[in-house]
Amino acid sequence: MRDSEPSKANGAAMPPVDAPHSVSDHGRRVQHDPATLAAELRGTAAGVERYLAEQVNRRPFGTLGAAAGIGYVLGGGLDSRLTIAIVGAAARLVAGLAVRELVAAKK
Repeated sequence: MRDSEPSKANGAAMPPVDAPHSVSDHGRRVQHDPATLAAELRGTAAGVERYLAEQVNRRPFGTLGAAAGIGYVLGGGLDSRLTIAIVGAAARLVAGLAVRELVAAKK
């Protein structure tokens, strides 16, 4: 008698009617209300700030490396010969580590 239960479809619980099902649904909901849009942007910015602060505290060197890499790419360094050399060296390093792990796993 699933037909008589409006909150279920195929035996699974359905989300509340006002809950967005996707980013596009959420976007349509806030598109016409500037106050809602501003509140959503503030909430998103606060969430990103908390996440980044947590990552800096947990992995300071990894975060610094990621920021340097993003800055390098955004600064136009991706098309240089240095990038090709760095990517080639990193690929050789990763391949060497992978082979070492496979050999160690077989022993």
